[in-house]
Amino acid sequence: EGKRFGDEAGRLTKKITENFLSQFPQKKWVIDAGSLSVMEKEFIPPGAILTPNFEEYRLLFGVDLEKKPREEKEKTLAFLAREHQAVLLTKEDYSCVTDGKTCFFVGPGNKGLEKGGMGDVLAGLAAALVGQKPALEAAATALFVSKKAASKLYREKGPFFNADDLADEIPLAMERLLK
Repeated sequence: EGKRFGDEAGRLTKKITENFLSQFPQKKWVIDAGSLSVMEKEFIPPGAILTPNFEEYRLLFGVDLEKKPREEKEKTLAFLAREHQAVLLTKEDYSCVTDGKTCFFVGPGNKGLEKGGMGDVLAGLAAALVGQKPALEAAATALFVSKKAASKLYREKGPFFNADDLADEIPLAMERLLK
């Protein structure tokens, strides 16, 4: 347990995360990064969007999805989403997003998305969209738009763009997609 929660900052993150989730279970939640690394799965509120990387899946759910074949990964994600009444996604070339009943595959990604901060942009976009759309639709839209934005950046800069570039490109990608 000590290794999972790490240092004092990890224990504090766990306490804050679980306190907020307990106090406001009726809110719309997008849970990412440090919180996923330290929280207990029992605190996942119904309807939440979770955006874990493969290590966070291992820490939170005890499953290693990284090397599973697509069909097995999809079944595992659907089971976890149903069990926790949440929307789950993967962050990979062809990402899967599911609520346990419906699964969308969104891709392709590119090497530029494999850097720190890219998941934060995705989670932020999902949080912005979940106020307007159902959770599954918000998560799938966030994946689709962020990958479209990253595709344009990759054509212009190769893999040498950062999270700020991606965040700046999101509104432009949305505008292009809405035309």
